[in-house]
Amino acid sequence: MDRRVHEYVDSDTAQMNINKYIEKEVFVKIIDLQSKTYLKDFEHYFMDNNSSLSMTSEGGRTWIMLEREGGMYRAITIGQSQDIKKEIKDILSYMKSKYSSKNKKILFYRNLYNSKKHIIFYEINIDLYIKYFCNLETGDIEKNLFYEISKDYFVEALVAYNTSPSDWNYSFAGMDKRFYYHIIGSYAKEKGQDNAN
Repeated sequence: MDRRVHEYVDSDTAQMNINKYIEKEVFVKIIDLQSKTYLKDFEHYFMDNNSSLSMTSEGGRTWIMLEREGGMYRAITIGQSQDIKKEIKDILSYMKSKYSSKNKKILFYRNLYNSKKHIIFYEINIDLYIKYFCNLETGDIEKNLFYEISKDYFVEALVAYNTSPSDWNYSFAGMDKRFYYHIIGSYAKEKGQDNAN
C-alpha cells in the first residue's frame, strides 16, 4: 500500500499559482493534445529546445501535465528526468495504447486520454521559477554544484506543493521526497508560528 504523505495548497491557490506560472512563462507549452498537429508540435518543441530552457548540469528537466477546462487549469502530474522527451513520448504511447494491460500507469494514462479531457504538457523553466518564486540569491547559488544537481528535484517538489496535482508522487528514495518533506515541514512550522501569534 502506498503510504506517501501529501499536503498541498488549496485548489483556489493552486489555480492562481498555475495561472501566474503560465503568465510569467515559467510553464512553457510543449504540446496541447487537442491540437490536430500535436505530434508534429512535440517534435518541433524538442528541436527548438533541445538544450532546454532549464537543464541542470546533470541534464535534469521538469515538466507538468495540466487539464484545462474553460479558463481553469488543474495539475494532473509532474515529472522530472534527464530525458523528458522520452518520458512524455512514453506517456503519449500509454495514452494511445490498445493493448490489454494491468499496469496501473498505462491504465491511468489511457483512461485520461479516453476521457477526452483537454490535456496540455508544459516544461517548467527551472531557473525562471526559482528567480520569480523562491527568493533565492542566484549569483552564488549558480556556482554551487549541489544546487546545480538538485534544483530540478527542488522545483518538482515545490511546484507539486503549489499546484496540487491529482496524480503526483515523489520517489520513495528520491531527492524530490526529501525536498517535499522539507517544504511541507517548513510550511507547517510557519503555520504554527502564525497560529501562536
